[in-house]
Amino acid sequence: MKSRKRRIGIYWLPNLFTLTALACGMYAVVLSTQGKYIDACLFLIAAGVFDVLDGFVAKLTNSTSEFGAQLDSLSDMVSFGVAPAFLAWSWSYEALGKDASMVFFIFTAMTALRLSRFNTQIADKEKKMYFQGLPSPAGAMAVFSLVWLAETYSLHQSYMSWVLLITSVMIALLMVSNIRYPGIKHLGREKIPFVGLLALLLIFVVIVSQPALILTIGSIGYALFGIIYTLFLRRQRRIERKLKNSNNHKQYVE
Repeated sequence: MKSRKRRIGIYWLPNLFTLTALACGMYAVVLSTQGKYIDACLFLIAAGVFDVLDGFVAKLTNSTSEFGAQLDSLSDMVSFGVAPAFLAWSWSYEALGKDASMVFFIFTAMTALRLSRFNTQIADKEKKMYFQGLPSPAGAMAVFSLVWLAETYSLHQSYMSWVLLITSVMIALLMVSNIRYPGIKHLGREKIPFVGLLALLLIFVVIVSQPALILTIGSIGYALFGIIYTLFLRRQRRIERKLKNSNNHKQYVE
């Protein structure tokens, strides 16, 4: 009986982190309606942290389940699909008007399609090595970090609203594209040198000192990096095919 209670408790532990991430995303929407945009961005950052922790805890306690995967997907839809789009629309409302809501809806819709495709590919082994399409948390960060940047440095709202609108559409298209982004799930099993640990610590310090600027550069840079990464992979495959065809031709001649 005790073992059964312990098992149930372990299964609820990662789901508790997932629900906390969902709560952070929902509260970010509430803060957006109150005009507290920087606070809303901070809660979306917290949602991302809890989203990472729920998967980590599930693996650590060996309590992964189909229920947890579906709950995580629904939480991601709110925190990384609805909340960032609403935040962006609310912040740019004065400059763009209510008609822009339909454009920002594209971001929410593409997030739903991105998550649905991810769930249908749950058994794909290649998913451990790379993501097909920009991951929704990274896409959300690329959108709300622009709002954070504009609020922090008092950038021109009319200009930044158009930048935000165009960026949201581009990020939405990247999420449902076939562009590959390097996966990070398998990196945790590899050991890193002491110098690497110091580098990570330095990066953390830089992020804390200028969070809005660094997260904007990092998230948009990651989105663009996927395009370069995909082109590199395709080039490598073309070279491999040419070498293979060349070797087959030599064998045939001999």
